[in-house]
Amino acid sequence: MEILHICSDFAKQSIYNQLVTHLSKSGIDQKIYVPVRTKAEIDKNKNADLLNVEYQYSFILNKIDRINYFGKISKTFKDLTTHFDVSKVGLVHAHFLFSDGGIAYELYKRHQIPYIVAVRNTDLNAFFKYFIHLRKHALAILEHASQIIFLSEAYRIQLFDKYIPIHLKESFEKKSKVIPNGINKYWFTNEYFRVPSEIKPQIILYVGDFTKNKNVQIIIQAVNKLIKQGEKLKLQIVGGGGDYDVAIRKLASQHTDWIELIDRVRDIEKLKLIYRNADIFVMPSKYETFGLVYIEAMTQGMPVIYSKGQGIDGYYPNGEIGYAVEAGNVNDLADKIQLIRADYLNISNNCSKATGKFSWIAISQQYIELYNQKSRKIR
Repeated sequence: MEILHICSDFAKQSIYNQLVTHLSKSGIDQKIYVPVRTKAEIDKNKNADLLNVEYQYSFILNKIDRINYFGKISKTFKDLTTHFDVSKVGLVHAHFLFSDGGIAYELYKRHQIPYIVAVRNTDLNAFFKYFIHLRKHALAILEHASQIIFLSEAYRIQLFDKYIPIHLKESFEKKSKVIPNGINKYWFTNEYFRVPSEIKPQIILYVGDFTKNKNVQIIIQAVNKLIKQGEKLKLQIVGGGGDYDVAIRKLASQHTDWIELIDRVRDIEKLKLIYRNADIFVMPSKYETFGLVYIEAMTQGMPVIYSKGQGIDGYYPNGEIGYAVEAGNVNDLADKIQLIRADYLNISNNCSKATGKFSWIAISQQYIELYNQKSRKIR
């Protein structure tokens, strides 16, 4: 069985390489097609040690492709079929609905190769939302896909509630499946269980970019509100970069007595210690496809606060490993912090026990089963 991955984000995110590597170790032959916008992206995240994996990075994308969708699909389809012999491909795995699914759909129409397609953040919150003229085409891609993959239950619900016509819902539901991203195995070999303490949880933690989307300013406001009510709290903000970087740093500088700002941490051992020394992880993003940092934090026994309808919302009952909040609601966030503090050890223990489904071994096995079911037979 040979799988063709079409992944326009492969050079930017290491998670795809994690999946490809685990599939390779299970004996799956793979071709990886990666269209890129810059020469610097060529061969990024490539694992040259995998003998049963063939890569093709093509520097063919440009700014015009952002608005010329069908031109981009035509160009990338021609490039892919020039570099790869697709006659032996049993199944195409398109990792984005619009960017990659469009190419997979062309392969299906011209070569009858079945495909599975994932629906991600940019598909829902950019293409479906703003590129109204492409919605009909997206529905065609979904209609002819053998399987539709979602990284979270929240995004499955969002797609069906907002964009899928009633006459297509039943057929789409039958072929929909939620498969999350996985996290580095380091976090599973370094799991941490909290012990009872007489000290009430005090340190709130955020790790990530300082973008408008991440709502770091909302975290600051919520913690500030609780402090003004007499609560003893500290806030650690780890990261940097993004369109709100200057604003967040300025805001943090006004509260140095309870805010600690830590530059982006790339050392995994140091990050582990930061997780272990803090008490509650908070990231109330406006949009979040998945959010690996939630799961990393959970392996270290940290209850988490996430946004309703985003990220890991829907994987667990509300209150089991933390709480969902309205993304921009300061009062809701402050209330949920207090709920976790009131039942801290119980929720923390739940976190430490609930992360197994996010191992790449478990996730790659789900894909292998799916590939076996959906692949065409090659003679």
